[in-house]
Amino acid sequence: MHFFCSSQPPYEAGSHIQTLMGSQSLQHRSREQQPYEGNINKVTIQQFQSPLPIQIPSAQATRGPQPGRCLIQTKGQRSMDGYPEQFCVRIEKNPGLGFSISGGISGQGNPFKPSDKGIFVTRVQPDGPASNLLQPGDKILQANGHSFVHMEHEKAVLLLKSFQNTVDLVIQRELTV
Repeated sequence: MHFFCSSQPPYEAGSHIQTLMGSQSLQHRSREQQPYEGNINKVTIQQFQSPLPIQIPSAQATRGPQPGRCLIQTKGQRSMDGYPEQFCVRIEKNPGLGFSISGGISGQGNPFKPSDKGIFVTRVQPDGPASNLLQPGDKILQANGHSFVHMEHEKAVLLLKSFQNTVDLVIQRELTV
């Protein structure tokens, strides 16, 4: 799976999307545009036929971090009706990120999926930089281009602390029906 985060404005429905992967350039046309309303305010989901990219812009926050845009190349992955949803969020440190994590391959597990060795958000500081973007149970897949899949807990903590001001996260969230 390939993830691309950017601060550029989202594409309009029916527009062409050009994604560069290695030396290949792929162009795709949007089929439909669906609004999604949930805990992350209002986002727009543009769906493309698999295995073509899906663009899912992050939530618009009224204050705090500016949202990023995420292109996620999937291979038939579903993002509605209780299946995992993946999206990007951009968080500006102030002074920290405003959330806690658990899990990892060397961690003591996580309360959400004990058998999953991923890195999970366990607590989000109210009125903190991530308060309108993350929620407990979110799984961090990437941070500023670094994969968090099969990462040790201590390395994840150090990496998140090492980033300067802006952190772009690719998040997986379980949707409930």
